[in-house]
Amino acid sequence: MTTVQFPIVGIGASAGGIDAFRAFFNHMPADSGMAFIVILHLPAEYKSMLGDILSRWTSMSVVDATDGTPIKANHVYVPPPQGIVTIVDRCLGIKTPEDNDRVHHPIDGFFDSLGTAIGERAVGIVLSGTGSDGALGLKAIKERGGLTIAQGKDGTEPQYEEMPAGAIATGAVDLILPVQDIPRHLLRLKNTSIELPVDGDAYSAIETDRLTICGLLRTHLGHDFRDYRRQTFLRRVERRMAVVNTPELKDYIAKLRTDPAEISALFRD
Repeated sequence: MTTVQFPIVGIGASAGGIDAFRAFFNHMPADSGMAFIVILHLPAEYKSMLGDILSRWTSMSVVDATDGTPIKANHVYVPPPQGIVTIVDRCLGIKTPEDNDRVHHPIDGFFDSLGTAIGERAVGIVLSGTGSDGALGLKAIKERGGLTIAQGKDGTEPQYEEMPAGAIATGAVDLILPVQDIPRHLLRLKNTSIELPVDGDAYSAIETDRLTICGLLRTHLGHDFRDYRRQTFLRRVERRMAVVNTPELKDYIAKLRTDPAEISALFRD
């Protein structure tokens, strides 16, 4: 797994995506501490002007990415349409598909690579579009502990709902949000963390809470996580706490006691 100290946000869209990108970057500050890779699913013969267009809506550096481009925080990267995009040693890998007749899902492919490369620091976002590209990729990010988001219908609706709806149908989406609200939630989630002391009273208190959560999972779903790696388990709990905006462990435990759906969501994580 590639060591990256900042979140990398993959954003996928196709039809209607330009309006969604505008709403997203108009609300994302230039100093977020995140990197953004934009995958616009276009026909192979289409020449994208997306880099020039995005530069109108953000003061971040917008880079027309090529093979080997290093990934830096507070930058936006635009790979060529229909390229096979991966992450290799903190750089973008970009190749041209060998068989242009084969159905190519560039968003799925990139999301899969993103989750594999950086795990919990990966964020996948599916915006407006037709087809199903991005749905399987979000599942791959979710399985590796990353954050998954789909554009919702409240506020600014996706112009084309197929791609977000397909992603939501997988059950792997953490947040369904109007596109203009996604930046605010990304910033909130980026700055949320649980202190994990190694000894003393604080360690004992968190360990008690961990065992309480394990007990709730065992009682409701029959799975025993007591011997699961402590730090990994707590990181998964931390991620769910951030998603449901519950900053204190005691409050999250109270939510688990009254919300079976949240117990299931934690179990899926």
